[in-house]
Amino acid sequence: MEEGNVIKLDKNGVWKGRLVIKKTGYKPIVKCVYGLTYEECEQHLIGLKIENCIIDKAIFFPNMLFRDWVEIWYMYTACNRRNVTATGYEIILRNYIFPALGSYPINKITTGVLERLYANLLKNGRERLRELYGAGLTVNMVRTIHRVIVAIFNADSERSFIEKNHATKAKIPRYHTAAKKIYSQEGLKTILGAAKERGIYELILFSLCTGMERGEICALRWKDISFNGRKVVITHSLRYEHQEYYLEPVRKTSQRRQIILSPQLLSIMKSYKKTSNSNWVFPCVYKGGNKPRNPDILTVLFKKLLKSCGEMEGSFQS
Repeated sequence: MEEGNVIKLDKNGVWKGRLVIKKTGYKPIVKCVYGLTYEECEQHLIGLKIENCIIDKAIFFPNMLFRDWVEIWYMYTACNRRNVTATGYEIILRNYIFPALGSYPINKITTGVLERLYANLLKNGRERLRELYGAGLTVNMVRTIHRVIVAIFNADSERSFIEKNHATKAKIPRYHTAAKKIYSQEGLKTILGAAKERGIYELILFSLCTGMERGEICALRWKDISFNGRKVVITHSLRYEHQEYYLEPVRKTSQRRQIILSPQLLSIMKSYKKTSNSNWVFPCVYKGGNKPRNPDILTVLFKKLLKSCGEMEGSFQS
């Protein structure tokens, strides 16, 4: 047991477990658990550690498999994560980290092993939608995987489980910032004309005029647009996962903003509202207007729109 974690029998014949949660000055924060037997009290104490994200050094040994350690680390630190973050971690661990590093002992994972992993992911790491996006993962995704691995090894090094964090020394791919695509007036007219033919004129026009992200566009409800104030208020973002829609507040304070709308755009949106019977500004047309659009579909939709305009390049977000 770590210092400050004590199990003893009190004068009433009940086993008492004591855990120091946090040391602050002269008076540490302490929580206690009780049990009729030593084993019961010990189980309660383990549960208290998990609840407060405290990892016991006794469960770690340098030769343990990386997969076993990560499962323990994930269980003990889950209380500090939002649901969307936890889901992202699970996808990264299941699809990219465990297949490559799960069978390695922790002390055998070196900088070279991690760099080879990143190179392989860039070249041939994508499992789904290869026809649309190519065989390799994006630089941004590989860097996200790297951040997760660094966080795992940080948990080891901070508690003196390993001597040093090799992940921080690994070379990660650099961003290759592509030039932003700027459409000419003729190009915009072509795009908007093709959008009108496909019935998504208001959606594309609103996106071009506001520069909002996919999730923010799909999360828009009519109450977010103030026609009198001539503005749109952005407070939520939408994501689609496991065949379910999740409407969540935007993560950063800077993302919670207001955008002033031009009189021409307001006039078009007023006319568009008269034809809508949904609370969503841009609902899914295949579900009777009761459900929002899937943000991922906007990427595919915009690519098809550009292709119909004569192989123009660009993406919905840029």
